[in-house]
Amino acid sequence: KDTFELENALGSAEAEEALKEAGVLKANGKYEFTSDPTELKGNNVVVATEKDVVIDADGTLKLTAEETAIKAVGKDVTISAKNTIVTGQIGVDADDAKVNIDGSVNIEAGKGIAVANGGMVTIDNAVITSSIAAINAVGGEVNIAKGNVTGAINATNGAVVNLGSTVWTGNNTGAGADITLSDNASWTGNNTG
Repeated sequence: KDTFELENALGSAEAEEALKEAGVLKANGKYEFTSDPTELKGNNVVVATEKDVVIDADGTLKLTAEETAIKAVGKDVTISAKNTIVTGQIGVDADDAKVNIDGSVNIEAGKGIAVANGGMVTIDNAVITSSIAAINAVGGEVNIAKGNVTGAINATNGAVVNLGSTVWTGNNTGAGADITLSDNASWTGNNTG
């Protein structure tokens, strides 16, 4: 197991040198983690504001944040891992940016996924547990192919939320959005928006 205590978020210029020295940031610009599991801890853990961030992990990648685990503002984040375990006040925040996570994703956060300003989050297999909102979408798009979503979905401003074959337990607290579930999905909750 490898644990990285990040003083500055992965993706920031300040963190680049230390991650190069640790052999994690490769010449091709990708962050590659070979230990299983690898844990990254910090205030904000992965931040894409200056350039796109690409992370490859051989096994389980744990992103443990005090605030936001993955924050993409104007730049994109792509994560490929067998399992990605995300904890923080906000799990994934995409503001005018795309976040794609391959593999199984487990998000435990106050707000699981937040999108704004045309942001887009795409996850193949997600388990989201939230205390405030599983998905908070002010415009933008969230695509989850399958999994379990526990918590409210607050989608407004023409947001598009595709839940595929997901089991969703929670209220629909937004209005003016398009939430789609496939035939083999289920929803237990109320429209309160």
